[in-house]
Amino acid sequence: MRCTLLRSLDRCIYCGDTDGLSDEHIVPAGLNGQYVLENASCERCRVEIGRFEGRYLNSIRPFRDAHRLGAGRQKARRQTAPLIATIDGKPQLVRLPFKDHPNVAELAVFRRAGVLARPYSDSSLQREGDPVQIGFGPNPLDVARRLGASEVGFVQNPHDEDFARMLAKIAYGHAVGRLGLDAFSRVTVLPAILGTASDIGRWVGTSRRSIGSAADPSVIHRLRLRLSEDPWHPAVHGLVVLFANAPSPEYEVVIGLLKPGAQIPGEFVAEAAGSR
Repeated sequence: MRCTLLRSLDRCIYCGDTDGLSDEHIVPAGLNGQYVLENASCERCRVEIGRFEGRYLNSIRPFRDAHRLGAGRQKARRQTAPLIATIDGKPQLVRLPFKDHPNVAELAVFRRAGVLARPYSDSSLQREGDPVQIGFGPNPLDVARRLGASEVGFVQNPHDEDFARMLAKIAYGHAVGRLGLDAFSRVTVLPAILGTASDIGRWVGTSRRSIGSAADPSVIHRLRLRLSEDPWHPAVHGLVVLFANAPSPEYEVVIGLLKPGAQIPGEFVAEAAGSR
C-alpha cells in the first residue's frame, strides 16, 4: 500500500502540542488509508484516537482480513471467517474460507447531524433504518442454501460512537490536509473526536443512504469538502464515503468554522485509493 504525504504540520492537529509527534493517517491504515499528515499527532491524542479506531477496526476484522485491508498484517490474517448459520432453527457458528464467505460489512445509517436538522435535533447519535450491507463475496442467499440454512448472519458488533468518531476524525484530518490547521476559527467537532464531549450526533450523520459504485474500482474511499451556504457562519462540511467501490452510505461531518477570508477552492475532491 502506497502512502501520500498531504501536509507536514509539526504540531498536533488535536491539541496543538509540539512534542512527541508522529504521522497521522487520515483514513486509518487498517482501512488502507493512503493520505498521511506528517508530524501531526502527539502521544496522548494518538492513544485516544487509537482506542476508538482500534475498537471499530477489530469489530470488522474478518471483513478486513478477507479484503486485505491493513498494512503489515499479512502474517496475522486468518484464512477463514466466522458466520452464524441458522440450521434446523438453531443458530450455529461456522467458519468458511474467504472464497466461500459473503465477506459482508454493515455500515450504520444515522439520522442527519443534529446541527443540520430542521428543526434542530439533540446531540445524540441515532440510527435511522437498517444498516447498509456491503460485500465483495458470494451472495449470502447462495451461501445459506449451500449450508442448508434458513438464514445467515455476520459476527460484527461495531460501536456506533466509535464509528462516528472515526468518521469525524477522517473528515477533520482531510480538511486540515487541504486547508491547513490555521484556516479554522473554531473546530466544533474536535471535543467529540477526543471524547471530551458526548455530542458526536450533533456533528455527524448520514447525508445519503447509499451512492452508486465508483467508476474506478481501485478507489476504495472518497473524501470531499464543501462550504455551508450561510455567509455569516461559513462552516466546513466533510463528506466521507468508505468503500466507495460498493453502494455505500455518504456521511456528512460538520467540522468547524473558517476564519474570515479563508476560501475553499472549487472542485475540492480527494480520492483515497488502495488495493484490495
